[in-house]
Amino acid sequence: CHVEGTFEWCDERAEVLKEQAFLGKGFHDHHFGTVPLERFVSAWHWGRASFEDQAVLYSVQAPADPKEKPEGFLVFLSHGKAEAVCHTQALLMSGKSRNFFLLPFHRALRFQSTPELSIEHREVLSDGPLSLIFEDRVRFGQDQESSGLSHFLYPPRLSNRIFFPMLKGRAVRLGQSVAPDP
Repeated sequence: CHVEGTFEWCDERAEVLKEQAFLGKGFHDHHFGTVPLERFVSAWHWGRASFEDQAVLYSVQAPADPKEKPEGFLVFLSHGKAEAVCHTQALLMSGKSRNFFLLPFHRALRFQSTPELSIEHREVLSDGPLSLIFEDRVRFGQDQESSGLSHFLYPPRLSNRIFFPMLKGRAVRLGQSVAPDP
C-alpha cells in the first residue's frame, strides 16, 4: 500500500525531539492463533519483492515433524491482480548461519516448484532471539532482480524458558515507554 506519515522520536515524557517525513510502500501483517505454534511448525519464512511489472509474495512453513515436507504458497501479482498462485512443498535452503542469539537460519531460499525464483538474505535488519527480518536480493528468471523484505520465525523458541522472558520483557518495556504520564 501507499504510505505517508511522520516518524517522531520522543523522550520519556512523550515530547517530540525529532521528526522525519516518510513516503513509501508498506504492509500490515497479522498472525493470530490460540494453539502453540511450535507444536506444528519448526520454521516459518515469508516475504515479498516488487519487480518492474509484477510482485511476488511467499509464505512457507516447515513442519515440526521432520518426516513431513514444508508447505506454503507463492503468489505472483501483476497490476494488483493475482496471476498465479502456486502451492509449494519443496523449500530448498542453503548457507546455514546463526545470529548473536544462536538462532539457526539459512541465507538463501529457492522453491522446487518455481526454480527461476531465488531469495538471498543480504542483510539482517532486525535481529532477535526467535525471529529475523532481512533485506533480500530476489531474482526471477535470468533478467529480473530486485530487493525484497522477508521474515523468519523460529517457533521452537516461543516456549523456551531462556528466550521467552526476553520477548515478554521487551513488550512490557515498549508498552511502558509509549504510555504518557498521568
